[in-house]
Amino acid sequence: MSRFFISDSHFSHTNIIKYCNRPFSDSAGNLDSHYMNRVMTDNWNAVVKPEDTVFHMGDFSMGQPGKYREKLNGKIILIKGNHDKLSQCVGHFDEIHDTLEIEIAGHKVLLCHYYYKDMLDQNGFDNKHKDRMPSYDPSQILIHGHCHNSKPHINEKHKAINVSAEWLNYTPMSEDKVIEIINQFK
Repeated sequence: MSRFFISDSHFSHTNIIKYCNRPFSDSAGNLDSHYMNRVMTDNWNAVVKPEDTVFHMGDFSMGQPGKYREKLNGKIILIKGNHDKLSQCVGHFDEIHDTLEIEIAGHKVLLCHYYYKDMLDQNGFDNKHKDRMPSYDPSQILIHGHCHNSKPHINEKHKAINVSAEWLNYTPMSEDKVIEIINQFK
């Protein structure tokens, strides 16, 4: 049994293709969320086996999470994001948390949809979610999403790993890859 990590799949969210410059348009240049959903489902099932666990750092879908969940391999633990409505998610995931602490290779790891407050842009990007963001803790690693490709995939200063789908080629990241990154942190 293996563990995997991903965030911000945004199944069925057509506008996310435009917002994040995702490569999911049809031959006429129209945004195609059906194509995006199919690619992400195929990528997921190519690496995740039914007995594996995926920690999803939120913003799973834009409505109807069960429709997409039933097509995906593995146990899915959802760390709620700002687009995940609890009333829609209950019953479709193996566990649902606001944040979760786990251990990876002897390191304390915080799983959270949001990045650290200390990582906010100087221009105030995302201040509306500041109350949900954890404070920096140098004794732990943070695995997060939320910012898609507007924040770096790896932030060594804060020991943070952004697992937004855009950084992962729309495929859950293995725990082995997470350990490789953690081993680079000082």
